[in-house]
Amino acid sequence: MGMEGEMDVASLHHRVQREAESGDLTELEPDFYRALASFLGGLRQQEYDGTAAKVRDAQLGMAGELASLMLSTRLAKARAGAGPDSRLLDEERFILDAHDEEEGRIQAVLAAVGSGRTRHLEALSRRRKGRLVTVRFLEDVGEMTGADMAGYGPFEKEDVAAVPYDNARALISKGAAAEVRLED
Repeated sequence: MGMEGEMDVASLHHRVQREAESGDLTELEPDFYRALASFLGGLRQQEYDGTAAKVRDAQLGMAGELASLMLSTRLAKARAGAGPDSRLLDEERFILDAHDEEEGRIQAVLAAVGSGRTRHLEALSRRRKGRLVTVRFLEDVGEMTGADMAGYGPFEKEDVAAVPYDNARALISKGAAAEVRLED
């Protein structure tokens, strides 16, 4: 990371405080979140007993809270237009892109409703229902008929498969599967 010295809780606190006190987005190194993840991962892997373990756990808790505060502060500033977009990091853009997509979908539905375009709304519904979702099975699941009327399975525990959206939601709500986000 381009920061002077190693990442630690004190330097992270300083960075978050500087971000909170600034009216605009501050300049961060492009690998800030990766360096923070590396720091937290290394700290998490350290094996301590007794008091040292409690100190490590407290550091992990503080660093996690500071990371959350940094991200939420920077996203709020970006949404408010405080500072140039060029100061946003890739991880922040990833989140904001999803927010922009959500706003676009809201406007598309409102426009279709407002103009009486029922066919457009039906097409949106079909597209959502036809979407496949990747899941990891947490238990054995027998063969099933998908919402698209195709056959899926059988599946064994730890199998990964793409199944129709409605089926995936049902499996997830029953605790039989967990969604796998391929973009993460």
